[in-house]
Amino acid sequence: MANPKFYVGLPNPAHATHFTHAMISINRLITRSQDGTYARRRDGLLKIRRKPIKSSIFLDCGAFTILSDYKDYPETVEEFCEAVLHIANLCNVEAVSSQDFLCDPHFVTLTGLSVIEHQRRTIERFDAIRAILPPEITVVPVLQGYQPCEYLEHLAAYGSRLTLGMRVGIGSLCRRSAKPKLIEQILVPIFDARPDLQYHGYALKTRSLSSSIIQCILHSADSMSWSYAARREKRNQNDWREAEAFRDRIQTQSATVRSYQYKMAI
Repeated sequence: MANPKFYVGLPNPAHATHFTHAMISINRLITRSQDGTYARRRDGLLKIRRKPIKSSIFLDCGAFTILSDYKDYPETVEEFCEAVLHIANLCNVEAVSSQDFLCDPHFVTLTGLSVIEHQRRTIERFDAIRAILPPEITVVPVLQGYQPCEYLEHLAAYGSRLTLGMRVGIGSLCRRSAKPKLIEQILVPIFDARPDLQYHGYALKTRSLSSSIIQCILHSADSMSWSYAARREKRNQNDWREAEAFRDRIQTQSATVRSYQYKMAI
């Protein structure tokens, strides 16, 4: 099986020109008012990046930051879609992550809602976004949960929305992605239930990205852990060359795993 397509996470959208595939948060492209809502110019247009981005990007909805700051999405679904359509005119948006509600204990405590309610709101947002955006824009639904059984329950709740071969994100992994076995325990039952779907792993760390099981299951993945590592080691956390070196390491280890899988097969 081919190794997952890797989207390097970038804090500076302008650096996407150095990469074939990049993950960029919508939070890096739009200005927010003090109350968290999208800011607008005097002419009513959104205060949003105007310069083209010479790359293909996976547009992240920025759920981690937004829910941390506001406990909910301050913007309406209509405003989110307005922003996505503008960004799609600046670059090739390969896919956009639907606005999900993370289900790890930190966010469940933060919102005061249950995991089931987070899952319900995640599907509700997906339905609304998919109904507004044109079909040529790939909207990626997100599976949410914390325990493996919760992800399976959310998978079942999506029902017929998840069509054959659809791209589907798997959320709430980032805080534990340094422990590949935990991620494998989540991914394997999901894959067993729906092996036809193209799964995307959000914000994975190097240890999880090096797992042969995780590589076999995922169609794609993203990570910006290079930036945190650079900051911890007192290097430039915004330098695209750091991102490039990280991307190259991920692709090299993926090739090594793929070679091992081939040798085992024969």
